[in-house]
Parts: sequence; C-alpha cells; structure tokens
Amino acid sequence: MVVGELASDASARQDGGVSVAIILLVLFVVIPVGVLVSCGALAAVLGWLLDDDADQRYEGTEYVELGG
Repeated sequence: MVVGELASDASARQDGGVSVAIILLVLFVVIPVGVLVSCGALAAVLGWLLDDDADQRYEGTEYVELGG
C-alpha cells in the first residue's frame, strides 16, 4: 500500500463515522423530542376543543357550574 491510499482510507472512515453520528443523533434525540412536543401540542388542542364542546352541550345545566 502507498501512504496516499492509507490516508484516503482513514479520511473515508472518519467521514463515515460523522455521518453515522449524525444519523444516530437524529434517531435518538431529534425524532423523540419532536414526537413529544407535537403530542403535547395535540393534547392541548384536543383538550381545548373538548372543553368547548362540553360547555356547549351542557349550557344552562348544573354540570357547567360543577365543572368550573
């Protein structure tokens, strides 16, 4: 082997390691955080919609006063 070939093999392995690290970072950090944040936002919207629906259904009854 020539010294130039060894250097190119080493740089290719380092670039591969960086891309694997980026993929692992995305898989184990970015995607789970994105799912948790989007589920929290979905839960907030759903709770707001269901609260408005319950207030409209039971308007004029004692359930609205008991619910707060």
